[in-house]
Parts: sequence; structure tokens; C-alpha cells
Amino acid sequence: MKNILIISAIVIFAIFLSLLIWNYFFSIYEIKFSTSFQNSTIKTNSENFIEFYGINSFGQKLSFRNLDITFEILEGKELVNEIKKKSNKVFISTNEIEGKIVVKVNSRFSLNPIIISINN
Repeated sequence: MKNILIISAIVIFAIFLSLLIWNYFFSIYEIKFSTSFQNSTIKTNSENFIEFYGINSFGQKLSFRNLDITFEILEGKELVNEIKKKSNKVFISTNEIEGKIVVKVNSRFSLNPIIISINN
């Protein structure tokens, strides 16, 4: 009887600990991004990328989680040759026309869409 109580307590503690670890270390609380260009300005005839990553409750990157990103060009479609999505990165290939590109990014982990404005 005593062994069953000890084993039950260990199992309950292990389940509690695994739920705690999952919710605080592996759950995504926010989505942030980094870019291959500076000051929201990219050169004409170039290929650049925007990388998205999740943030856990301690503010650490969760780059190994897939964010299921969807994106849409709101402004400047004529300035973009090609957009490719690979995992959590979006590659933007621009042409020689100068202007402004506005991209809206959604994810199942974000409450609101992320709007990114890029000057070309």
C-alpha cells in the first residue's frame, strides 16, 4: 500500500512538472522578427529575408517551433519579383523600381497581425 502511494505521488509530480515545463518553456507567448536589412530599407534588385521566431514566457527565442506563417502584400506588389516562404523565414526578391512595400503577417500564435513596412 505504501509503495502504491509513493509511485502515485511520483507520477503526479512528474505530470505536474512536465505541464509546468511545457507551459513556461515551450509555449509561444509572442512572435517577433529579425531582418537581413537595416532601418527598414532594402536595395533594389536584391533578395532579403524576414525571420520570425516565437518568444516563451521568459523572453527566450523558440526558433525550433514552426509558426505557421501566412503573409500578404498590402502595398507595393509591383516592387516585388518573388516571395518565398521557407519554415519561419520569408524571402523577398525586389526589382529595380523604388517605393514602399507593406507586408501583413499572420500566425496562429499571434493575437494581431504583424504589419511590416519596407522602403525600397
